[in-house]
Amino acid sequence: AKGVSIDPVIGSELCTEVYYLNHSCDPSAYIRDGGLCVAMRDITEGEEVAIHYGTLGVFGDEWKREERQCVCGASSCPGWVQGYNELPPEGRERFAPFTQDWVKSL
Repeated sequence: AKGVSIDPVIGSELCTEVYYLNHSCDPSAYIRDGGLCVAMRDITEGEEVAIHYGTLGVFGDEWKREERQCVCGASSCPGWVQGYNELPPEGRERFAPFTQDWVKSL
């Protein structure tokens, strides 16, 4: 979406592989500072490696909720992709260990 970046440096080549990972509200991995993809839990053979986009950024008016439909199928899915700033308190607590500090500071 126009104006949305999951990278702290717009236009940088940091974490280019991240752009190919799908979102899930029940992710199997997260991205550490420096772009390393790390498993959050055991990942079974054939399971998709997915991240929660909210651990990589916040979303504002430039990417409207109705444009962020989520069809991940997780039981915890609210039906739309949430930025870190939109997660309920229990979601922020769950994902805090997997969220980059610069995102949490926004």
